[in-house]
Amino acid sequence: MDGYAPPPIQVDTVEVDTPELSRVIATARGLGAFFYRRDPDTGEELLGLGSSLDLTAASFRESARRLQAFGQGVAVGWTSFGLPGLTRQEPRDIPSWEPFSHRHLHVPALLLRRRSETTTAAMAGLDGKVLLKDLLATLPTELQKEPLQDSLHADLSEVPLPDDEPAFRHGLSLFVEHSPFPKVVLSRRALLEASEPLTSPRRLQQILTTLTRSHPTCVTFAISPSSDGPVFVGATPELLVKARGAALETVALAGTTRDTNSSETHAEDALLQSPKDLEEHRIVVDMIRDVLTRLATDLDAPDTPTLRRLQHLAHLETPIKATLHNDRSIADALDALHPTPAVCGFPRAEARAFIAEVEPFDRGLYAGAFGWMDAHGNGRFDVALRCALLHDRRALLFAGAGLTAESDADIEWAETERKLTALRQALKEAA
Repeated sequence: MDGYAPPPIQVDTVEVDTPELSRVIATARGLGAFFYRRDPDTGEELLGLGSSLDLTAASFRESARRLQAFGQGVAVGWTSFGLPGLTRQEPRDIPSWEPFSHRHLHVPALLLRRRSETTTAAMAGLDGKVLLKDLLATLPTELQKEPLQDSLHADLSEVPLPDDEPAFRHGLSLFVEHSPFPKVVLSRRALLEASEPLTSPRRLQQILTTLTRSHPTCVTFAISPSSDGPVFVGATPELLVKARGAALETVALAGTTRDTNSSETHAEDALLQSPKDLEEHRIVVDMIRDVLTRLATDLDAPDTPTLRRLQHLAHLETPIKATLHNDRSIADALDALHPTPAVCGFPRAEARAFIAEVEPFDRGLYAGAFGWMDAHGNGRFDVALRCALLHDRRALLFAGAGLTAESDADIEWAETERKLTALRQALKEAA
């Protein structure tokens, strides 16, 4: 374990009485850093508070080794999109990624896990016991409060980002004109301002509830480094990697409906026959296959993609399964797969360099990955998409589009608009 010696911390688990953990956020927000996610397949919710053991290392493989040495508990964390050494100066009124580290994995002091109306609390050491006591003491009072009645719809306004569209179109024209490599994913942002703080405990609870209701097939998440810091929220459709022991699953999600003037059926049929989108999708599938060939056996990837339908749009999707080699784990797959061509491009190094050159902002955790793993090789990490960074009254939204030599500027810009619409509506409807 490279000299790593786990501290003598005992993790104790008890059953507790709580409502849905999205409703516990209003109480948890005041207790420090937190990590929340909801699995759409099982309905399982995780809410991690505080940190009892920092496992952050240069790779997730090394972090997993440290967790295995510790031998207990569940670790949660994230990795950013990752452009090492890149720094961007942002205006002070734009939410900043500065409080978030590039890569992070820790065992929460308190981890609540709710499934099938049953909640368990895993307490790591004394800190975990104190957090649970404080949470349960405050929770009844918070739950008795009346729901917020005011809607954000009339109080949420767009703040112009003058360089946003010109930078996106310039990057696209450079790529299409020179076509230096097969694919790159360019992103853009939108900035919204509300009349009330978006990161207040009860407003945050409402945003998560709205995201879950509006996007029931997506993973809802919220991450904050402190009780008064920014909050990263979203509802992502894209799995990066999931493992139960040696059984591994991932997905290629690339290619998006484009013709918003036609019927939904016509747009989906056009997507399934679009040479540009099929090529974009094939690049992602081929990269995942190549990576998993080195890490696993029994690779199962259908030859033809299917449709993944979401609110406002649909994607091409190929589910991929494999069996990990005995000396490999979910951490190895996470290190090797991230970022996939679905959010970066291909080849990876060339795409990253191009993004660093033409995007005038730091992606931070957008297009990064977040999730959980345990000491037994189980876990799940998802790609952070359809997301926003909230701080005080402002929300910074992110969206991207995959570019190939056949890309059209107006079509790609419209695609990012449709992706941003999901978060815009969730924020406006949170009431």
